Amino acid sequence: MKALRLAQALGVLGMAAALLVAPIHARDQAFQAVLLKLRCVPSKVVRTELVVGVVSYEVTCKGRPDVVFIVCHGSDCRQQTKSRNDEEREGPS
Repeated sequence: MKALRLAQALGVLGMAAALLVAPIHARDQAFQAVLLKLRCVPSKVVRTELVVGVVSYEVTCKGRPDVVFIVCHGSDCRQQTKSRNDEEREGPS
């Protein structure tokens, strides 16, 4: 049990260190905060500008099979529960 807690603590510290080493611009702070909250160390990031000032990110996290979707409007970033493609396939509700 102690080994598991130690491994989790080291993992969190590793993620925090990775985020601190990466260059953070003012516009990236909210994006980085969402990644930190999700405990996601990105291995691949696909950025798509939807309209001026609104950007969608498709993030593959190291050690996870799922993809995380984050949408940023200016300096406000939030996790999206579905990809835009899933919503388009379902049609209007």
